[in-house]
Amino acid sequence: MKMPANSLLNQAPSVLNIGIDGFNDSISHNGGQVDHLGWRPPGNADPVLAWNLARLMDDPRIAAANQEVTQRIINARPMWEDVALRADGVWSEMKGARLLLHAGPPVAWDAMCGPMHGAMIGAVLYEGWAQTAEQAEKMLQRGEIAFGQCHDFQAVGPMTGIISPSMP
Repeated sequence: MKMPANSLLNQAPSVLNIGIDGFNDSISHNGGQVDHLGWRPPGNADPVLAWNLARLMDDPRIAAANQEVTQRIINARPMWEDVALRADGVWSEMKGARLLLHAGPPVAWDAMCGPMHGAMIGAVLYEGWAQTAEQAEKMLQRGEIAFGQCHDFQAVGPMTGIISPSMP
């Protein structure tokens, strides 16, 4: 269906931007709606890496391995084995330590997002290391409580990924 050109000029643009997000601001600033799709060339634009990736995509061994692992996941029957406090034998490094684990790579208190701040404060209160949220926040800001990454402990924390020693 063709639209008359003059009708396109009488309405704000609606754009799907792919790749560089620098175009988004100018479209939005001028009243347009923009949806951004983050995309990068395969292999980070390295032609050798992209070619090697393309060859792997067509490799029947890779396809067979992907099929096998998918089937194993589908056929898996997870079983609950135990619930224990983190500090009781699961991760002895946490016993007696003021250590909070979080999701993602290393991050300083100042660089954490609001929900992670809230979860950290909640964990400090849960542990009884502070009596108020304000006290907990000051302790975290001063570095009185260490941070660690869940993946270093082979763990996955819920939501913001916060795990403290007394949490089951």
